[in-house]
Amino acid sequence: MDVVNLFDDFLSLVEEKIESSGMWREYPVDLLTFFESDRFLKETPYEGKQTELLETLNQIVWWKLTGDERFCVEDLREILEAVVMFGKGCKSGDTKIFDPVTGKMHTFTELSVHSQTLNVKSLDCKTQKLVDSCTTGVVEVGEGDIYEIVTNSGRRTKVYPEHVFLTRKYTGSNSKGLYRGTEWKRVREMRIGDYVAVSTAPITFNGTILPKNELKLVGYVLGDGNVSDLWGCSFYASNKDVENDYCSVLRSFGVEPKYHEYGNEKRPDRNCVMINSPLTTCESRHAGGNPVTNVLRKYDLQGKNAYEKRIPREFFDLDVDCLATFFSTLFATDGWVCMINNRIPQIGYCSVNRDFAEDIQLLLNKIGIYSIIDEKKTDSKYGKAYQLTINSEIDFLKFYDMIKIVGKEEKHKAICDFIRSNRDVNRRSNGKVLDTEIRFERIKEIKYVGVDKYYDLTVDTYANYASDGFIDHNSGKDFLVSGFMAYMAYLLCCIRDPHEYFHFGQDEPIDLINVAINSNQANEVFFKKLKARLRNCKWFTEVKHRHPVSYNEFQVTRNKIRFYKNITCHSAHSEAEAYEGFNPLIIIFDEYGGYTHENAKNGYDILKTSAATRYNSKYLMIFISYPRSENCPMYLKYKEALADTSGTMWAMIGATWEVNLKVSKETFKKNAVVI
Repeated sequence: MDVVNLFDDFLSLVEEKIESSGMWREYPVDLLTFFESDRFLKETPYEGKQTELLETLNQIVWWKLTGDERFCVEDLREILEAVVMFGKGCKSGDTKIFDPVTGKMHTFTELSVHSQTLNVKSLDCKTQKLVDSCTTGVVEVGEGDIYEIVTNSGRRTKVYPEHVFLTRKYTGSNSKGLYRGTEWKRVREMRIGDYVAVSTAPITFNGTILPKNELKLVGYVLGDGNVSDLWGCSFYASNKDVENDYCSVLRSFGVEPKYHEYGNEKRPDRNCVMINSPLTTCESRHAGGNPVTNVLRKYDLQGKNAYEKRIPREFFDLDVDCLATFFSTLFATDGWVCMINNRIPQIGYCSVNRDFAEDIQLLLNKIGIYSIIDEKKTDSKYGKAYQLTINSEIDFLKFYDMIKIVGKEEKHKAICDFIRSNRDVNRRSNGKVLDTEIRFERIKEIKYVGVDKYYDLTVDTYANYASDGFIDHNSGKDFLVSGFMAYMAYLLCCIRDPHEYFHFGQDEPIDLINVAINSNQANEVFFKKLKARLRNCKWFTEVKHRHPVSYNEFQVTRNKIRFYKNITCHSAHSEAEAYEGFNPLIIIFDEYGGYTHENAKNGYDILKTSAATRYNSKYLMIFISYPRSENCPMYLKYKEALADTSGTMWAMIGATWEVNLKVSKETFKKNAVVI
């Protein structure tokens, strides 16, 4: 039977029932209207499929509260357990993400350990603009296979195979078909040659500030400094301007450099500036060492060779002016500014260390400058090098406006003047400017990198975020769970006397329970999101120092939320020792696939028995997770649902945008709820 086509008729029947029964204190809206009224679905990229899902859940819960067979399609009448199994969006712990408010960089591992929420950039899919958003938490999900995605610009990120990226959508028999917009696609469905979205918008922020001489010193040493000796430092200047500026930096620390020239056939004008070891005299030892090498130790650079050098972690949190100072000396070493074939401007940097080149790319992306990394074979002892280049006129001009490279400023300015005066170049540049803050890059490599921990990040409102320069989609699970719980509380509060309806004593609790995989997820993810749902809902009013006395009031405590008439929402977890004492009407087992088999059986048996003895067939249990393996509790529950002949279980595996709820029950063997 067609769920969607029945929906309008269903609503009119509900109105008739309400008018005649008198069971309602206030006529409640349906589940979908409740979500939309509080912008729960705002800008969700696959809103249509979520709409169908919410309509189906609405049918189930209304049938349970009215008992009228006209209000529900036949397939949904006796549902007691809904098994929700779907693909998971997860990334590795070393994934980097910037806070647009503070400018600080974080990794998923750090956010998980410290239970931090974070300001992030999310994509508004209608305007194609990056907007400010906020996470509700990062949770360690488990261990599993991790794959690395590499694009043609050199960007890399590590993900679980069920993770979802924004990609180009084509029509036709192959990738050469017509471009028809965008779609969200899982990693395991992607192929080399597919296109993924990356962020090109600058992050506006107020970052940290470091001393200018430290910034310039680190830039010089990372490029042409020799600090592999634990106690010394030497620097090889490419020209007199760089040499003089470097010496002035040393003098700003109170250090007088040793200076000499040497030459060879290839570089007769090569200059070398050295500083003494900090341990050559008793005086320097007692004074705490050479201040220059002290700075290098401070940023963990002393003793590092070319393969080991990395941009210090503190530099990823710098404000724009400090980053410009750092880049002004870094690009003065192994960087260049030129015109290719007298028509294409280019800024570049070369390193034998790929991680170092990617650090530069990540920081350039932070300030809105797009760059690519190419691997080049060389005749040197290193064998290969990584060349970072900035090739567009727009980014070339933006770089000059922000960063003045020591020793290359005049050449940079001359090329910028040429760009601004050349009409052909301007036309090419203007033709490339699109009203968007993302671009699509071709995938050139997808490779398995091993088993590692992976993490799930949840974002309110837009359900996506920018990390490692990519546009990622979160799972959307917590969005549904918290919204559904809020709606069930609302629906019960609209009943004139819910205790009389369920044949309870007036002081008996009616419990709505979410069982998370662990205490951290229970408190830091689900509970935070549910509180936000309720506080953003205009229908509800929060009270702080008393129990609710009106049917639209709620009170938040440490691990539960109280509503009118002793209706209570609890945030439990699978590691709890006991579940006795509840009167559970709605039970959601969150991340059920990650439970131990003992915890899964214990929680299920106790809560199901409690629900069935109190509510007969009016209770509902929802199992929501992605499958860890064919032997995990979630997959076993899914197989149990497929084999069920009682008609009380509703289950399916898939991704939200793959679901078509218009097909019949026979298509899926059994009824299904899917995210």
